[in-house]
Amino acid sequence: MSDKNHTIEILSLSCFFFFAALGVYPFIPIYYKDYGVSGVQIGIIAAVSAAVVVIAASAWGSFSDSLGRRKPFIALGCTMLSFTMIAYTLVSSFEAFLIVSVISALLAPSPMALLAASVFELVSSEAKTRVYARYRIWGCVGWIITTSSLGVLVSAYGIKAAFYLAAVLFLFAMLNSLRLVESKKLQTQSVQPRPVAPIVEIVKERKLLVFLVILSLLFMTFSMNSVFLPLYLSFLGASPELIGITFAVPAILEIPIMLYAGRLADRIGRKSLLAFGSSVTSLRFFLYTITSNPFLILPIASLHAFGYALADVISTTLISDILPLGKQGIGQTLYASGVLSVANVVGPLVGGMVSDLFGMHIMFYVASLLAMASTMFFALSVKEKKIIQ
Repeated sequence: MSDKNHTIEILSLSCFFFFAALGVYPFIPIYYKDYGVSGVQIGIIAAVSAAVVVIAASAWGSFSDSLGRRKPFIALGCTMLSFTMIAYTLVSSFEAFLIVSVISALLAPSPMALLAASVFELVSSEAKTRVYARYRIWGCVGWIITTSSLGVLVSAYGIKAAFYLAAVLFLFAMLNSLRLVESKKLQTQSVQPRPVAPIVEIVKERKLLVFLVILSLLFMTFSMNSVFLPLYLSFLGASPELIGITFAVPAILEIPIMLYAGRLADRIGRKSLLAFGSSVTSLRFFLYTITSNPFLILPIASLHAFGYALADVISTTLISDILPLGKQGIGQTLYASGVLSVANVVGPLVGGMVSDLFGMHIMFYVASLLAMASTMFFALSVKEKKIIQ
């Protein structure tokens, strides 16, 4: 086995543990609600912490590029997230939840972004989509295992048990990341710290900037789904087991979609594939509003796989294509803490305000309209030949 393949296997295992730990996140809004946190306050917690991530994680990513190192930052990020999970179990107010989230956002580099950057640094441009998809599937498997079984754990031992499990899984991801062998090529190409310059250089790419703004609209709907769908299911009387399964099934479907995303993109184009995914996302949110049966939500929620899997694989690969080796860390971090965090700022905040003022159904209508808008903008504004190199 080559050193590159062995390193990718280590990265894939860390991805597995990391996303398995993230499987607790559908239960976090329910945990907040149990302590009397309102929908608006839930949106504020998600929005403020995500806003901090945009600045802090971008600085961590730039620092990683400057040193030519990935391992210590991945390990630090996983360790801080483990501590965060434990901290959640020790507090019980809106203010305390907000403080814990902000501290975590400040001190935790983005493991997801730096793991992805490490993968792209090991493979040729022709193999990026295929190798990244296979690596990312391990994350899907971890998510599936946790979300499909977490409901049983919560029913038996209480919701805090989910946070203890997540803390252990983040530690496993950290310990596994310590096995990584740093890239000497990356270290020799490292540059002096420039936390702002990489952002400026990306913003100068007008076509790319348009793409990222449109993509943010789509990811806003994903963030609204992750925060408010668990609350909606709980309101409809769904059991913890059903809530977990509702988030596990789409992840199962993401595996074949991710595997064939690159091949489909070659046939019909990345732009068309993204537009298709955002169209399905718009339909999914509309369908939520026409049923109050939690068991019917499950097949509707399964459509999430077509939107998220396509957006993640294609967009992450695109960022890697555009940036040189020495900026992969900041590039992937800007994607994870830029597009994703901007979406996580606006999505939960808007979702919380709309759901508190007008009800959950209207919030889903808003999400459907946002996804529909991203579909139209993908079709009208994105020039595929200009963006994809």
